[in-house]
Amino acid sequence: MIAENKYDTNGRERQEWEKGERKAGRRERLAGKRGYCVKCGKPFYVTQATLPAAPDAQPRWSKFTQLVTCPECGDDKGHAGILRKQGIELVREGIEAYRETRGKPSPLALRYAHQTVCEYMEAVKERTKEETIRALIEHRQITEGFAKWLADKGVWVGTIEELRTKVSASAFSELKIPRSLDLKASVFFLPMRYYPTPHECYFVGLQIRQAAKEAEPRYITVRLSGQTPLVHFALPTTNGTMPKRVEEVWLTEGYFKAEAIAYYRQAVAIGALGAIAQRDAIEALIDAAVWWQEDANLFSATVILAPDADYREKQEVAKATWQAKRLLERKGFRTRFAVWDKQWKGIDDALDAGIEPFIVDEDVFLATLPRKIRDALLRTKVKTRMLLDRELAQSVELHESPTVTRAVEAEKYEAEKRKRYWLDTLAELADKRTGRCETVIIDISPAGTGKTKTAATLRLTEIKQAGIFAKRLVYIAPEIKRTPVSELERFKPFEG
Repeated sequence: MIAENKYDTNGRERQEWEKGERKAGRRERLAGKRGYCVKCGKPFYVTQATLPAAPDAQPRWSKFTQLVTCPECGDDKGHAGILRKQGIELVREGIEAYRETRGKPSPLALRYAHQTVCEYMEAVKERTKEETIRALIEHRQITEGFAKWLADKGVWVGTIEELRTKVSASAFSELKIPRSLDLKASVFFLPMRYYPTPHECYFVGLQIRQAAKEAEPRYITVRLSGQTPLVHFALPTTNGTMPKRVEEVWLTEGYFKAEAIAYYRQAVAIGALGAIAQRDAIEALIDAAVWWQEDANLFSATVILAPDADYREKQEVAKATWQAKRLLERKGFRTRFAVWDKQWKGIDDALDAGIEPFIVDEDVFLATLPRKIRDALLRTKVKTRMLLDRELAQSVELHESPTVTRAVEAEKYEAEKRKRYWLDTLAELADKRTGRCETVIIDISPAGTGKTKTAATLRLTEIKQAGIFAKRLVYIAPEIKRTPVSELERFKPFEG
């Protein structure tokens, strides 16, 4: 008997035909679905002619269920994809609906606020720029380069007394000066910028901050536009122009922190200036993502949350940051966190001291928190275990774990031997007739001996070969994120 060659011409043709039929079936099922490209900002409907993305494409938006080639701009690197149901509201039709319900700030209101702030700033312009730079260096203890940057952005030194006779009565009444504030004390005037589009800049408010750090009240914030969030947009340019490509948007609290990020990191930063700072910053970011759509697509940028370093001690700060992260991700933004040594409280203090913050994901952010605060955020008790860069661990004051395995233990708990033991035990306890096994095996071997890797490499075929009836293999991790194991990449993560 001559065995048939499975690689003969007819076999190859049949395989290619079946492969083509499967592709055609997939295209047919996807036809009519909604797609969107975050690169060119164009929505589209998927047709049978829509091509898949390149094999090495990485998704640029969490709202994609499948990556395709954009039929408008031809991008196949992961910027275009088929939308999840939640993402449809944020594409062009959703943006139009948002614009209708949200409403763009009135140009008349913006011009009024802008002119009022300009009136304040003109009243103190008798002071020289050099005087402002010296005052910033003396009172804020910042570098000369950063002081010059702030002066170029419009920050100026003066006194409120100078405004009394130089601005109109209506403009002065807007300040609402508290009685405890010394009108003759040196203060910094910080004009708050807002961008309804990347090409339009308006002053929408003013923060008056006392030069002496220990003085009370430290500052007063004057809101002149009720149609915009109480925030300050800091761009990485002194002329106020938007960079061509926005890869990062930082959310922080405070004027100086936002400008420090723009100066030292050359990134777009939004600094919120109020009691509901996080909410205002998020609102401003969503507004910018919608209104800047044609010029700078912020939905594809990474949002970095930079709370003060005392978030590790104050549960309310950590909670506000965590809630901001969850809200932004529901809106389709990719979020990360900035962490640094708590010796420097604010991001501006750290950057001005030459300390570069670490940009980390949620697992590392949670690991930096005391267990009590972490459990309160997640509403459950968890234990984190991960591999961290030594410098990062030291900067956030995490203790290094002791070495958990010796050579003898590593050999004893070899992956294949462990897998064989698991399967043999399950097979012994399974029902011989039905193959059902309702047993939990608890492996109490030491941490770091390969349990995760062994579990991740276990295959459904191996379970069936052991005589156990199984339809699906699920990996359940009780921890936030285990030690990185490449084998886990084949599992799709689900919550709950």
